[in-house]
This record gives sequence, C-alpha cells and structure tokens, in this order.
Amino acid sequence: MDLYAVKVLSSTGSGSWSSIISGLDWCVANGMQVVNLSLGSSTDPGTTVRVAFDNAYAAGLVVVASAGNSGAGADTVGYPAHYDSVIAVGSTTSTDAISSFSSTGPAVEVAAPGSSIYSTLNGGGWGTMSGTSMASPHAAGVMALILAAGIEDADGNGRRNDEARWVLQSTSLDLGTTGRDNVFGFGLIDADAAVLLAWNPGGNPPPPAPVFNAPSNLLGTANGATATLTWQDNSNVETGFELQYGLKVKNTVLWYTPISMPADSTTAAVTPGTGSWRFRVRAVNGTAFTAWSNSVDLSVGSKGGPKR
Repeated sequence: MDLYAVKVLSSTGSGSWSSIISGLDWCVANGMQVVNLSLGSSTDPGTTVRVAFDNAYAAGLVVVASAGNSGAGADTVGYPAHYDSVIAVGSTTSTDAISSFSSTGPAVEVAAPGSSIYSTLNGGGWGTMSGTSMASPHAAGVMALILAAGIEDADGNGRRNDEARWVLQSTSLDLGTTGRDNVFGFGLIDADAAVLLAWNPGGNPPPPAPVFNAPSNLLGTANGATATLTWQDNSNVETGFELQYGLKVKNTVLWYTPISMPADSTTAAVTPGTGSWRFRVRAVNGTAFTAWSNSVDLSVGSKGGPKR
C-alpha cells in the first residue's frame, strides 16, 4: 500500500477549487483508491465542483472529507463533504461524545476521533490538535484497510467504492439516536470490524440503498410577473417534487400550499403575484418527504432581481 501527498492548498491552508479539482483529477488518472480531504468551505461552490467529485466517485475513487467545524445545527456540513459522492466525517471526543465544534446534518456519514489528536504540527514538532480535519484521516485509513482486505466488486459495476462504503457504514458503532442520525451518521468507525467484514468468506455485501436527499443549489430569476426556479436533484428514488413559495412580510414568511411537480422536474416557472417572495423545493416519494432545499428570495412583478 502506497501513500501519496497531493498538495492542493497553500502553506497558509487556503486555496482554490480549481486546484482541488486538479488534485482530484490527478488521483483518478494515477490510480489512487482513497483520498482524504481535511478541508472545506461553508459555501456551495456550484455544479462544476460537484460534478468533479461525482465523476471521481464514478471512476472508483473513495473520497473522504471533514464535515466541518461549524458546530451543531440543522445542516452545517461544509463542502465537499456535503456531496453524496463524498464521505462526510464528524468528530468525537475520547469519551465517544460528539465534539462541540463538529458540524451536523443529514450529510454526516460516520464519526471518528477528532478532539485532542496527537499529530505533527505545521512548522515542525508534535502536539495535539482538534477538528474534523483530524477525524477525516481516521476514516480514510479504515477505507484503505477495507480495500486492502480484498472487498470485491459485488454489483459488477467495475469499481469497489460502493461495497467499501457499505462496509464502513455497516460496521460503525451506533451512537446517539438509534440508526443513522445527523450527529454521528452511521456511528463511530471500527477498523477491526470493518476489516473482518471485508474479509467475510460468506460473500460480499450488497451496494448501499439509494439515498433520498433533499434538492440543493436552488436558483431563481424574476422576469416581470414570472419567477423561474432551477434546482439540483440529489436523489434517484423520488416520485416527484414540491415547490413552495411564501410572501415575505417584515420578519416572517407566509407560506402558500406547495405545488406538486413530476419526478423529472428540475425547473419550474410560477407567477405568484407582485411582491417579495421566498421559494424552496423538496423531493417526494409517496408519503415521504426530504428536507427543504435552500431558499431563494425574489421580487416578482417588478424589475428587481434575485436577493439573498
């Protein structure tokens, strides 16, 4: 097993998405199997970056990233950890509690030790550091062990990252709310259990079930009385979508009844009437709903453009 360091950030710890994509592309081109990214941004960088990570996953690469250090909230996970094609790792303490700084939300997949981790320091020497950037390499290391243990391509799609991801999820120690939750994800990683399952002579695990995630990257423009909305479909199991708009009145929003839309929709044009409106969308599967997407504010019936 070989270990490579691919530099995508400067010595100050900052950088560009183009550099990160270049590093990702290099890893795919040179046959890397697991990538750890102890980095992130709270702002969605857009479709180009998401597609780069999705393509890397489709090529067989396992991408593990720190969930972020924004603390608890409904959805504080940063990017690229927020993408479905990336394994988002939260941080735990030495007592298996969630670290106070660890980001939370539906994208969190697993948790790993990230508080007071003894490590090398920038500038030389050794010391303790805390952050989901310390937790992410633990999970990446377990993924490497799973692949090294010989997990096979059970679904015949020419890659093993689906199966390796299933092993990581299935062997994690469930913490917090029973089942997957927004704090620990599937739970605390367990290297021993993961390797044993990957070696399981009884056969290989099936690929993970389809993920039912909320739409994202909702965008909107207003042209006269018409508002045009577009969004990113993050799920392959939805039976439709619901678009909802609400009238902004001072510090509140008066939401109207959602509008049902077919499953292949990623755009909609509506005429709610003159005023300042807020729009959002969610995926539907029978009687199940995802969380709402991000919201977009538009002034409709005037010359005003998008507002944030």
